[in-house]
Amino acid sequence: MATYPLRLERKSYNGRDPKKLRKVAERNRITAELEEHINSEIEKRGGGVFSYAEIARATGYDLEVVRNICYPVACGSNGFIVAEPSSKTE
Repeated sequence: MATYPLRLERKSYNGRDPKKLRKVAERNRITAELEEHINSEIEKRGGGVFSYAEIARATGYDLEVVRNICYPVACGSNGFIVAEPSSKTE
């Protein structure tokens, strides 16, 4: 089970190939957008089940792109569960 705030893995590339640099930068940009979307949904809903298809529809990205980026969160085949965020006043 994932916890709030959700952090998605960023990729790195230390080479000099401009094409590969652009590809990694684009993937990291998408990752940041997905992370922001998911965290804002967690704030609104208070945790719960997040399906890759739901995230793809909401963000406009292809389902496979969303699955490839979000799969490491909890290794779920169709999505993942996020624990209810703890109170900030504790």
